[in-house]
Amino acid sequence: MDTKEQASQPALQTLKEYAVITAAVLIMDIGIYVFKFPNNFSFGGVSGMAVVICRFLPFTASQINLFINLLLLLVGFAVLGRNFGVKTAT
Repeated sequence: MDTKEQASQPALQTLKEYAVITAAVLIMDIGIYVFKFPNNFSFGGVSGMAVVICRFLPFTASQINLFINLLLLLVGFAVLGRNFGVKTAT
């Protein structure tokens, strides 16, 4: 293997990681938006909390979900470091 191929391996691996993360997030978001929120299911986690909280506040479950996830992202930046935050946010 020459140096160009060795240099492209980490970049290819990183690209694969981001592709898998993106695909997983899209599948999860479709499931939440199409099934959970319209049917008021609250299985657990942030989206389940959002469904329950939206009954008591004048916000939609999507808005509450976004707010809670942004707060957790900031906590992740502070506790787990910049690398975690950048990988999660992009």
